[in-house]
Amino acid sequence: MELDGLVEVYHIKLKRMDMVNDYTIDEVLSHPKLSDEFKIKFFEELFGSELDEESVEHAFKVWRGSSIPSANVRRIVYNDESKEMVIQFQDKSIYTYFEVPFQTFLNVSGGEATCVTEGENEFGSWFVGKNPSVGSAVWKYLRDSNIKYKRGGTLK
Repeated sequence: MELDGLVEVYHIKLKRMDMVNDYTIDEVLSHPKLSDEFKIKFFEELFGSELDEESVEHAFKVWRGSSIPSANVRRIVYNDESKEMVIQFQDKSIYTYFEVPFQTFLNVSGGEATCVTEGENEFGSWFVGKNPSVGSAVWKYLRDSNIKYKRGGTLK
């Protein structure tokens, strides 16, 4: 997630705090070993102003998404507050999925599934065993999980 170049500053601050790995902002917010006080202090340093716990918790609750390198999926957006995920497929059809956990969004957008079919279209090809596979992840985490959805929606 990049917000006006804050990612670079954010990584530098994490390194100064002797955190071994690079973490996303979402991982810092949800990290079980980091206290709320640490998170508030971290974001105060990052933004250069005092924040309360609610401000930190809601600081990045926005629509997020991007184009996806997939033969079947064109774009995915996710809303942290409503837990809605909107997917535009390569055929330009749009579907909105409801009550989607954030981890499911990460799994789908990251293609955390292995392809069980093969084929090709003008956007690419896929084969049995391909991993990661965004198209397969849509089936595994959304369609096979019986998450409610409707045809249509808006890509913000």
